[in-house]
Amino acid sequence: MNYGSKDWDISPLRVASMETAFLGATVANTTEVALPDGFLEWRRLQITVDGQKSDLDQVSLTPIGFDEQDATPSVPDRYTIVGGNMEMRPIPNAVYALTGTYYLEIPALSDDNASNWLLAKAPNAYLYGSLLHLSIHMGGVGVQWRDTWLAGFRSSLNQLTRQDSRKRFSQLKRRTDLGVSTPSRRHA
Repeated sequence: MNYGSKDWDISPLRVASMETAFLGATVANTTEVALPDGFLEWRRLQITVDGQKSDLDQVSLTPIGFDEQDATPSVPDRYTIVGGNMEMRPIPNAVYALTGTYYLEIPALSDDNASNWLLAKAPNAYLYGSLLHLSIHMGGVGVQWRDTWLAGFRSSLNQLTRQDSRKRFSQLKRRTDLGVSTPSRRHA
């Protein structure tokens, strides 16, 4: 559920219940900073320099290689993820505070952890997700029910995502002070 599925056209689940705060720091003259346990992806990552916070840009692995500018330690402005670490560029020249928000894996169910936020908010996601994975091993019987279970799984995740969006954005006010006009529609 955390990672989605290309085979079944299911987007990764990313809702507010999965968000958690991060506090960390760079190490002078060291490129790597460990990712937190259960990390899925950043929502926002910032570096603090002289009391001012600024966003760090995530870049792909290929262009992050060293160039002349990166050879001299300085204040990092970008990072990439390699394994369980962030690789900072340029190399940090000092200790800098890192703060952010990231998506955390959904807590696994077990004998010691009989419930989690997903089971409480969307029990049908577990029901249909389990049936969907069971269908892989059921042969012909599973195939005939797979579309029904896939639709139920998608529906439960979509409902959870819509509820999350309403919770996050329903009270946003439209800004009228930006001086941006919208083009009028012309009818033919």
